[in-house]
Amino acid sequence: SSGINAEWPLRPGVSEMAVSDLPGSPNAVWTGRKSIHEEYDSYIIVSFVNATLVLSIGETVEEVTDSGFLGTTPTLSCSSIGNDALLQIYPDGIRHIRSDRRINEWKTPGKKYIVKCAVNQRQVVIALTGGELVYFEMDQTGQLNEYTERKDMNSEVICMALPRVPPGEQRARFLAVGLADETVRIISLDTSDCLSPLSTQALPARPESLCIVEMGQQEEGGTNSSTMFLNIGLSIGVLTRTVMDTVTGELSDTRTRYLGTRAVKLFRIPVHGVDAVLAISSRTWLSYFYQSRFHLSPLSYDTLEYACGFSSEQCTQGVVAISTNTLRILALEKLGAVFNQVTMPLKYTPRKFVIDEESSNMILIETDHNTFTENSKNQRKQQIAEEMVETADDESKMEAAKLAEQFLSEDLPEEIFSSPKAGNGMWASQIRILSPIKQETLEIIKFEQNEAAFSVCICQFN
Repeated sequence: SSGINAEWPLRPGVSEMAVSDLPGSPNAVWTGRKSIHEEYDSYIIVSFVNATLVLSIGETVEEVTDSGFLGTTPTLSCSSIGNDALLQIYPDGIRHIRSDRRINEWKTPGKKYIVKCAVNQRQVVIALTGGELVYFEMDQTGQLNEYTERKDMNSEVICMALPRVPPGEQRARFLAVGLADETVRIISLDTSDCLSPLSTQALPARPESLCIVEMGQQEEGGTNSSTMFLNIGLSIGVLTRTVMDTVTGELSDTRTRYLGTRAVKLFRIPVHGVDAVLAISSRTWLSYFYQSRFHLSPLSYDTLEYACGFSSEQCTQGVVAISTNTLRILALEKLGAVFNQVTMPLKYTPRKFVIDEESSNMILIETDHNTFTENSKNQRKQQIAEEMVETADDESKMEAAKLAEQFLSEDLPEEIFSSPKAGNGMWASQIRILSPIKQETLEIIKFEQNEAAFSVCICQFN
């Protein structure tokens, strides 16, 4: 940003809690808890092209073979489901691992296989080859039951998403399905019209990923005014966020943002106890709601391929992610401090800055083209005022002098009326020394008109 309201964007930092090399090239990672009563995750599950690796989380993270997960197949999704069960979805079926180690399996019919899936605490939706949807819902006994009818989408299913089950309810009411025909369809999961289409959104490109989150919750003591959003990651590197009506499933108020050169993958993760969205393209971004505002900030970290929320004793609210052939456990640093960012108004566009290590003060150079310095502005105003009087005839000189005096005393705020343009080749520049801790400017060194600073460094001469 430039001019009067120039500010420095602050981005959430990332600290590495652990980095481990993995055998081969992983393509996805999830976490799971054996029971909803457990405070921390029990497993990290990593999928490869032809295998699944299960790691147990304790004082150390180590491979286990008795978890109930099938290790000889790639995995499409792993998660906790119900009160005390785990779920693995793989191309040939669904594996429901009960707390008493009983395993219920559902196998795909004929030569079909599962291509995409969506899961929440009580519901499972899978897409079979050919675009056929199969819906499962958990009953009161913890058994997953298949809905009698199936839904043919008449197009290849690219991605799906389910919202969380609302507190006190049996099911989420909507399913979002992204299709190869460059649309997203909202499908009802209500008992009265299950698998009926509710609304459609046309897209400018193929959807790569979907994520439904409720955002906008007020902090403790405030009223809950959260809104349900459908986040759509597109193949062209664009993130789309659309408001979803929680009663009708209608979509409205679409916002878009270009994130990077790669197709956007979306992951729901907890931040400060509420849901946020991690968006991975050629850069990784965090979309979150804090202090009554929506934020979308790039993370200062390496490119990631896949991510999932992670919780352990050492890292209560972190992220487990895949980057190339490594597994990484990350913590988002000092989010509260980053979120409470302060805007410091500047005179010109900030070009570069250095930190003086002894004082911790910031030395900043500000420079703008097509801009007058304050001295030049005052001289130009004086010149215009004199011309107003000189060009007036004898009868109007008194009136012109009054107008000139009024013009000189007038101080119009430039943040509202903008600053006068100086013309091509005219530069204004200054050095500002400020204290980021006290959030105040300590000194300003102004340059003459057309002196412009573009680089700065600190040197010590002995």
